[in-house]
Amino acid sequence: MGAGNKYTESDATAGFFNKYSFKWINPIVSAARKDNVPLEACVLPPEQTADVAYERFRTAWEAAVAKGNPKLRQVLMSVYGKDLFLAGIALQRMTYGCMTVGVSVRAALTNAICRKSFAMASISKAMASDAVSFVASDITKIFDGIQDIHYLWTAPIEAMAILTILVVLVKQWALPGWG
Repeated sequence: MGAGNKYTESDATAGFFNKYSFKWINPIVSAARKDNVPLEACVLPPEQTADVAYERFRTAWEAAVAKGNPKLRQVLMSVYGKDLFLAGIALQRMTYGCMTVGVSVRAALTNAICRKSFAMASISKAMASDAVSFVASDITKIFDGIQDIHYLWTAPIEAMAILTILVVLVKQWALPGWG
């Protein structure tokens, strides 16, 4: 949220409370209820732009390539794992956090594929169509998967919590629940 934007009193990154309570969105939502909000009021925070996302991804990818045998999953987790972990802990931020990471991953991968396609000296029509297909479908699948990726690590914790509550409430009669 840039300076001089009449719809936002504070930047999305200005302080812990504003960032984690979504207070920075309130002026935009209030204005949208009354009238159309111009596109200039709906800007991304700087750390969520495609260029920043691509640079974070590129740096991690180049480091993985330098180590040998790079794996996309490991690179994405090294770049975005912390954000996904924090989003999974705070349930009220989970959807927003996963969506933000998903948009950032999609922007970084789209940017990387386009740059690689444009850098290739001789690219056939089939190769160009493969790149377009990957951007159109596969990256969307990655984005959709990131929306629910936190369940992979929170599901065992939730299951243990539920089974523990079951034992506390019904004691030995909880054994069928464990089976």
